[in-house]
Amino acid sequence: MLQAQIVVTGTRMFCTDALLADEFELLALALYQKLNQERARIVAEGLRSGSFLAP
Repeated sequence: MLQAQIVVTGTRMFCTDALLADEFELLALALYQKLNQERARIVAEGLRSGSFLAP
């Protein structure tokens, strides 16, 4: 999650391999998207029930 936030809000300051940096950014965003998809059901249930604690 932190990687995706840095990619989205940060500024690339130094880069010796732009292609490698671009690949890292794409990977970080793809993994963040997958995380959001996997936890969508958990978040929806927590919002519905009002509790995010295990039963």
